[in-house]
Amino acid sequence: MERTGVVAAGAPRSPVNARPVSLDERLRAVETSLIRWALKLSGGNKSKAAELLGIKRSTLGDRIVRCGLAAESRERAGIERRK
Repeated sequence: MERTGVVAAGAPRSPVNARPVSLDERLRAVETSLIRWALKLSGGNKSKAAELLGIKRSTLGDRIVRCGLAAESRERAGIERRK
């Protein structure tokens, strides 16, 4: 019996040579990349970035913090960190 399967883009083709990957790490990397993209495209405007991503502004704020992009977001907006 011949086996066929679907291989996702970027996925290893052979399980013999495949190294383990963390799905959580990969998802976080994709999420971080998309947030950076939306912030860049919106000129740092979080409301517009959230709209581009199809999420609420408050959710974007939470994800910016979770992904460690808060300082980067402040720099883009030209805001100094409050002490």
